Amino acid sequence: MAENHLIARYGALTLGWRRHAVLRRNPMMPMGRKWLAATYVRLGRQDDAAWEVEETLMIMPDFSVSREARTMPIRDPELQRHLGGLRQAGFPE
Repeated sequence: MAENHLIARYGALTLGWRRHAVLRRNPMMPMGRKWLAATYVRLGRQDDAAWEVEETLMIMPDFSVSREARTMPIRDPELQRHLGGLRQAGFPE
């Protein structure tokens, strides 16, 4: 819920913060890139999301939505929203 609230209320600001965290702080961190991809999808920026998917999979080729579902420390309904964003971004199931 907090995730969707941030994006709905502060879309561009949330995106800017995430981009800074990922691209400037640690561009090789797949966790940040997958969240960035989901944020792009929610903002209607599918091409940018697809690019982040490619970057994530180069860093972590075995990443999948099903793996994320098993390892994320969040619960439904937030987990399902997060997984839905990853699917929409184009991550493999």
